[in-house]
Amino acid sequence: MEYVLARGGVLWIRSVRQRCCTGAMTSLVTSTSQPHDSAAYERVEGDLPFSVYLLTGCARPAEILVDMRGVRRKRPVAYWDGSFFRL
Repeated sequence: MEYVLARGGVLWIRSVRQRCCTGAMTSLVTSTSQPHDSAAYERVEGDLPFSVYLLTGCARPAEILVDMRGVRRKRPVAYWDGSFFRL
């Protein structure tokens, strides 16, 4: 989680709804850069050493898990109730 702390200590998470061949699914996209619509995000309380803000266009997840992924280019990813996407 040093990645987020080194980039300002704030993780922005947005839900993105996409259509694919099996139907619609919602995934979470993370960023350490403040988005232009940051006023619409709400703070998520948790036991992480940095601040987390969330913007969803649907129901809020019961649990958000944050992890680091990537071998060459490490980046934070968020999981919606333990899954990478929600149908």
